[in-house]
Amino acid sequence: MLVSGLANAEPLEQYVRQTYLLKHHYRFPDHHAYSRTELDTILAALPAGGALLTTEKDWVKLDALLSSTEQGQYPLYYLPVAVQFLPGHEQAFIAFLDDNSLKNR
Repeated sequence: MLVSGLANAEPLEQYVRQTYLLKHHYRFPDHHAYSRTELDTILAALPAGGALLTTEKDWVKLDALLSSTEQGQYPLYYLPVAVQFLPGHEQAFIAFLDDNSLKNR
């Protein structure tokens, strides 16, 4: 099962469908503040032998709702977030930061 709180979850869902067997996607609005009730519903629907997959940003929110016992009880995973520059754009970004940093104001 996939859980996400994104403005546009389509690319994530497409990736997960290509990589894993996706049974259900719980979609929430961007920057969603998960409740314990929502998490209980999601965990109750987790099929035997299944796993819960989410984004790293959503994992931080969901993990805060779990007890230490639950953290070891369920197969819970997240996809990490990494920044990667397009070829040739890293130096331009660094220059932008240098030109617009607080030290220049």
